Formats: sequence, C-alpha cells, structure tokens
Amino acid sequence: MIKKLALLLAVTSLVNISAVTGLARGNDLTVLYVAVDGSDANDGSKDSPFATIKKARDEIRNLKKQGALGSSGAVVYIRQGDYSILESIEFTAEDSGTENAPIVYRGYPDEKVNLVGGITIPKNKLKKTTDTQMLDKVINKEYKDKIYQVDLYNDLGIKEIPKMFYPESYGMTTSQDNDKTIDKKYFDAVLAAYNMDVSTNAFEVFVDGEALNNARYPDKTYMTIKKGISTYYYNKYRALGDEEAIKMLELVASKDRSQETVFIPSDDAKAKEWANHDTSDVYIWWQARYGWADEGNKIFSINASTGAITCALPTYYGPDITEGNPVYIYNFFDEISPGEFFIDRKTGILYMCLDKKPENLKDVAMSILEKPMFDMKNVENIELSNIHMKQTRGECVFLTGCKNVVLDNCEISLTSVRKRNVYIDETSRNCGVKNS
Repeated sequence: MIKKLALLLAVTSLVNISAVTGLARGNDLTVLYVAVDGSDANDGSKDSPFATIKKARDEIRNLKKQGALGSSGAVVYIRQGDYSILESIEFTAEDSGTENAPIVYRGYPDEKVNLVGGITIPKNKLKKTTDTQMLDKVINKEYKDKIYQVDLYNDLGIKEIPKMFYPESYGMTTSQDNDKTIDKKYFDAVLAAYNMDVSTNAFEVFVDGEALNNARYPDKTYMTIKKGISTYYYNKYRALGDEEAIKMLELVASKDRSQETVFIPSDDAKAKEWANHDTSDVYIWWQARYGWADEGNKIFSINASTGAITCALPTYYGPDITEGNPVYIYNFFDEISPGEFFIDRKTGILYMCLDKKPENLKDVAMSILEKPMFDMKNVENIELSNIHMKQTRGECVFLTGCKNVVLDNCEISLTSVRKRNVYIDETSRNCGVKNS
C-alpha cells in the first residue's frame, strides 16, 4: 500500500522564505550533533553527540538563557540512522531563532536520517501461532499455517494498545469536528457504550515497507450494498438543534434498538456464515450517498437467515444508503489472510498472516505516535532539512502561530493521518514546504 503525501496548507505563501532556507551568514555558529549511538548525558559535540533531538533543543534553550548561543544561530546535525519518535517533539517561542540567526535541524550531508513514529518488531519475536482456539476460528483453513504472533505487552513493552482505526469522512467520531457546540461527553458516552476506543488515524503494521491491512473481507476489493435501511441518523437531529441532537445521542448511548441502521451486502451468503462467528469487535466501512464521502461503524448483530448486518451506531447521513456503493468489514480475525494483521485487544497479542517466514523478511515495524511528530507553537525562524519522517499516525509537522518555519529537502511517507501530513494554521506567516 503506497500512501500519498497530502498537504493541507492554510498558508501557501513562500515569498521571502529565504530567511530560513540556509545557515546564517557569519562564523559564530553553534553546532550540535545527535546520533543513534549518542547519549543525552554527552555534551553534543561531534565526538560526543546527544541521543535525541529533544536534548539538542533543550541545550539550545539553555545556551540562549546564558547568552552563549552563537550570534549566527545554531545548527543541529542529525547523523544517519533510525530514530524512534514515540512522543511529540514540542517547540515553543523560547526555541525560536531570528531572521539573521535561525535554528536549523538538519540531517547530516549525504546521510539518511529516518524519524520513525513507531517501533521495529524484532523478527525473532514473531512466533508461529499454535493456539488451537484461535486457529480454529480461521475461515480459510489454508492460511492457518501462515499465522505468526507477538505479545505487544511482554515482548515489545507496549504499555497501551493503540486505538482502533475508524475510517470515515463523516460519522460519530468526525461529527465532533463539525459540532463543537455539543459537549464531547455525549459522544464519548456513545462510544463507551459500545466499547469503541477509536481513532481516524490508523495504527498500521509494515512488513518490508508495505502496510498490512487489518484482517478484512473482501481482502483488497469490496462488496456492494444490496440493500440499506436507516430510520434515524445524527445529521437529522443536529439540524433540529443541540437539544434534539443531545437527546438522540443519549438514546443511542442507552442502547435503545427501536431504530436501526441495517445493511444487506451483495455477498449475503458470507454474511450468513459470519452470524455463527463472534463479530462483537468487527467494524464496517461503506461509501455513503453519492460516493463522495465514507462512514465507519461497528457491527451490532448479523441475521443468520438474511445476512442483514445491523450497526451499533446511527449513520451520519441516512436514510439514503445508496445501493451498489462499496462496503467491507474489518478487524475480523476469522477472515485473516496473507498481508493482513489483527490485534486481540483482550490479550494484547498481534497476529500477522505472512507468505514468508519471519527470518526471510527484511523488517517488520508498527506505527504508534498519534500526536504530531514536530509540534510547533508560536515559533519563528526554524528550519527542518534533509529529514525523512515516516510510519506515524499523526501529523509529521503541526504549526500554529508560527513565522518563517520551513521544511526543506524533507521526505514524508507511510503515514496514516486522516487529514494532513503538514498543517500550517491561518495565524502562521511565511511558512511552508519546499524541495520535498
């Protein structure tokens, strides 16, 4: 799966951006180094580099307070290698440079610097699945011998299972973006009622640089909607005002099933088969209305006689569920196939269905970071240069109230943020992306 670079630039002007496109003129330049084999107990010199960008940022803060920062600014050289970024690197006004003395964070010349919003999974941690209770669930029996597992808690030290991916343009999670007047607690109550700890930024597993799908059916294509019924939907109540919308949300949170959202997929024989399986944590995606938006939901039940799939939540649009539009289900271990993964959220075990044995793979990784990799607020005259940011769930760079901040000669890949990889808000000035 190749992820396309999407930039939402609220400010597009790059005029006069040359102020931060290179090192400052003059010889009085503070130079620091970061390396994968460095230590934050070091002094940051070339022979004694720091281990993290955060430590270099903190050292520049200290030098500025002491009046010891070079009059031409500073450059932080990041040496080649992979740096796991599991927390945002935050910059505030105190981290700013000036137009004549900018602060530059730069990959060392002719070296590849990768900032990775996740972790590498050691191949020797992947063990073939032998749990017969799990293997007996697999619908396509020929894949049982291709399933491997790793314990996120005990083998990888993950402290918290990443949220479930909830792909949608409109729905019960993204509607909060559009309706700030309604208290978030009403939406949270709905999601909590159905045990939905979800995010529109996908957790992903990468094998040899390719993103696996969360176990789904069909594998890479879609079923279509044979019939769709929705007698209540959020947008209808929202249009009536906050009070009516809140009543509707409270009704949904109470699990009142008097009104339903129901799909009958084109592969209704498959759906009838699923009725005999545990679908309590299986999700559904479909394309709504005229094909220009999509929605997510969770399966509440499946009718074994008709194959009708009842959703846990109301639709956002409704009642127009267009017949013939694409639909698929996902997060369904029973339908796992090669090129797919599944997390058992009760045990913390990550399963992968692989065509190759682990020892024959180049690398296995997973994305974790959901917050921005670089989170800059009210920052001026900073440059990020010659850096590759990848395998993250959130924005790579998030700018609010900034001035003269530029990404130059950078690369962004394999991200899963819903809206944008680089965000520049409307209060920022003279910021942008070039040669990237």
